[in-house]
Amino acid sequence: AGTGLQDECAWYAMNYFVDTSFGLLLSLLLVSVLRSVASSKPYPRLRDQGVYPEGREGWLTFRDQTFAWLCILTLVKAVLCGFLWLFAPFFAVVGEVAFRPFQGHNQAELVFVMIVLPGVLNVMYFWVADSYMKGGKEGGE
Repeated sequence: AGTGLQDECAWYAMNYFVDTSFGLLLSLLLVSVLRSVASSKPYPRLRDQGVYPEGREGWLTFRDQTFAWLCILTLVKAVLCGFLWLFAPFFAVVGEVAFRPFQGHNQAELVFVMIVLPGVLNVMYFWVADSYMKGGKEGGE
């Protein structure tokens, strides 16, 4: 309230864009920090993301990496919430300008914001995240 952004679709799009750009960069930065910390400690389960040994150790590694990723995502979402709240007036202006062509075309705006934009941004997000975190050949691929 009081941000100036009255178009809920534009606000949703701004939120989605920030999440899949700045959020991704912050997530990958935190994964790099995790790798550095894990490399300096005797904890290979978190050092080698995407590398799963055979048997029980593989499942334990998967569990630890999944838990670490969920913790990173939770932290990133909290940071993004504060970021969006702090800069809401800026995003209000950007959203109003970006979605001006959709004025009077509510159905087109809804399709763009709920289907096209998330589809494109999710493909990019998961492509970058997966290529950054997948295990290399040294992991037994």
